[in-house]
Amino acid sequence: MDLGIRGKKAIVCASSKGLGRGCAMALA
Repeated sequence: MDLGIRGKKAIVCASSKGLGRGCAMALA
């Protein structure tokens, strides 16, 4: 898993749906 690129893409996509809030805070 390349979290360097996949992680950012996943957060951006999830954020647009409002689901990235928890994930972003957990990964921060």
